[in-house]
Amino acid sequence: MNKANNAEQFLQEYLMLKDSEKATFSKIVNKLLGESFLVKEKQEDRGAFFFVCENLALFVHYFSIIDYEVVYDKYNEVCYIKKQENKYREKLSKFDTVIILILRKLYYLKRKEAASGGRAVVQLEEIIEQVKSTKIFRDDKKVNSYRDSLLKLRKYKVIDFSATNITEELVIRILPTIQVIIQQDSLDDLTDRLTALKKEEGDEGEREDEEIDED
Repeated sequence: MNKANNAEQFLQEYLMLKDSEKATFSKIVNKLLGESFLVKEKQEDRGAFFFVCENLALFVHYFSIIDYEVVYDKYNEVCYIKKQENKYREKLSKFDTVIILILRKLYYLKRKEAASGGRAVVQLEEIIEQVKSTKIFRDDKKVNSYRDSLLKLRKYKVIDFSATNITEELVIRILPTIQVIIQQDSLDDLTDRLTALKKEEGDEGEREDEEIDED
């Protein structure tokens, strides 16, 4: 369907909305453009998530006009937008990339635990130990070194936490969006990607700030 047809379909459906629904639609469009993801698991996203699910065609037609694709991922219970010509991408430093790959491993393992209740919750201490075990970085990272990466990943809705102080005891919830961003289901594949980062030429100081595309 071309943009003209999508625009026509969008207008027809939009005019059928109540005024309150039109206001909700506008808020959610801005939220998606700013945050990309809506996560059913996050309380503050639930209303918007269900509104998109109930009016999916409306959002599909609207975003197609501006060259975005709307994805409803039923399995992971997330909705998100991505540029039509590319997968969802963000620029990550090498340190960010190591953390997100470790988070993906921990997500897999935690979801397997019956005690988790289907949610993946970790402490920062576990992530730090995992980073150390990769031996990718010559010097051990201090707790404060994780702050920027954790805030960035929370902004992108990869993780969630409520505490303001970053300590080893910080409780972090890994969100299902991580399965969209890092799609490997095999622990071996994730380990191979971490090993590849370790084998890269150049020392930590030269390569840590390199920007890496991640799906």
